[in-house]
Amino acid sequence: MKGLYLGRFQPFHIGHLRVANNLLSLFPNIKIKIGVADWRGKPNRNLFLTGDESKRIAEAALADLEMDMQVVTVPIIPGDSLEKTIADFVKKENIEAVFSGSSNTLEACNNLIGQGLHLILCRIIDNEGESIRGTNLREMILQGSQEWRKYMTSSSAEILDSYNPRQRLSDLSDGQKRPWISDVEAPGNHFGSERK
Repeated sequence: MKGLYLGRFQPFHIGHLRVANNLLSLFPNIKIKIGVADWRGKPNRNLFLTGDESKRIAEAALADLEMDMQVVTVPIIPGDSLEKTIADFVKKENIEAVFSGSSNTLEACNNLIGQGLHLILCRIIDNEGESIRGTNLREMILQGSQEWRKYMTSSSAEILDSYNPRQRLSDLSDGQKRPWISDVEAPGNHFGSERK
């Protein structure tokens, strides 16, 4: 069975590593890939890394901890719905299970299941990582603090640093966190509020 741990990973940090490690422990019979969102639209402070940059950072972090997981980019095209993006990718890659902490992603997958797509859906709840969020790391970087480094592995921090993240974030507008659209506006939010 193949699974996909799907997220924006802006940037990939130790909270994501902890989740990935837990997934490997909990689901030893599922070959889980990490799917980084590759937003093809206009970058903003919430989506300041390209898919390839996020992938490179995630791969370095996994290598630092000798974790055997493949990282793939999931192209997200402006104008395409999140449902279409996920459906196209899981069909192409023969993914049978999706793991995510994003209520938007979970709702999109739930909509696809309702439309007949066979998919196991697992909501990630990372209670240990409540204080570790990409939003916080981006704010630290923007403020010129080096504290963000303690939330990343050394190799992944070096790679992120090579992208001159403070300047990049300074040059970008706030923008939407998740600018992609949804096919179906389901009544109510079955999966709780969206994380920051």
